Amino acid sequence: MDRWDMTEQEQKVYDFMLDEQVGIATVLAVVIKSNRIIGVGLVSLEDRIKDIIKPYYGRP
Repeated sequence: MDRWDMTEQEQKVYDFMLDEQVGIATVLAVVIKSNRIIGVGLVSLEDRIKDIIKPYYGRP
């Protein structure tokens, strides 16, 4: 699978974001609020996000 190929679930989220004009900031806010992430949890989320985006900017 190419790094730009989307899973079925990712495609559904993408389609929703396009259809409803929802941006990434809104998606992240919903993730944070729905999981009641605070303090150390936000730091962990930040670290996880960094791990997720690494393959897309080509740095090791």
